[in-house]
Amino acid sequence: MRKLSLYIFLLLMWCTISYSDKGLKNIYYFDLVVEKVKDNKCGVTKENIEREVKYVLANSPIKLKEDISIEAIYIAPTIINNGSYCSGFANFEIWLGGDNKNSAGVKYFGKEVSYNKGYIFTSSINRFKNGYLEVINDLTKSFIVAWKEIN
Repeated sequence: MRKLSLYIFLLLMWCTISYSDKGLKNIYYFDLVVEKVKDNKCGVTKENIEREVKYVLANSPIKLKEDISIEAIYIAPTIINNGSYCSGFANFEIWLGGDNKNSAGVKYFGKEVSYNKGYIFTSSINRFKNGYLEVINDLTKSFIVAWKEIN
C-alpha cells in the first residue's frame, strides 16, 4: 500500500489543484489551523509549517487572529516516508463558516471552502524538509495573489 501511494505521488509530483471564489471579498483576518504531521521521519513539523505561513503573511494585508473565527486558513499536510525518499501533499484551504443552502434549498450552518490549492512534492529525506516548506511558502504566496485579485 505504501509503494502504491508513493507511485501515485510520483505520478502527480508536479500536479497542482487550485480553486478560489468571491467569498474572500473584504476578509482580512483569519485563524491559522495546521493539522499535526503524523510522520516525523521526514523532518517537517506542524510548527515549521505555521512559522512559514506566518513569515509569508507578515508583509501582507492579511492578518492572523488568535481567537476562533468563522474564516480560517487550513493546512493539511500528508507526508509519507519510503526509506530514503519522502513524498508529501500540501493542502491549503480557506474555510468560511456560516449559513449555507444545499441544492435542495435546505439551509444549514457549515463550512464553505472559498479557496483551495494543493501541491505534491517528492524528494530525498535530506532535502525534503526545505523543499516541502518552500511548497508551503509558494502556496501561501499564491493565496495572497488570489486574495488580492478579489480584494
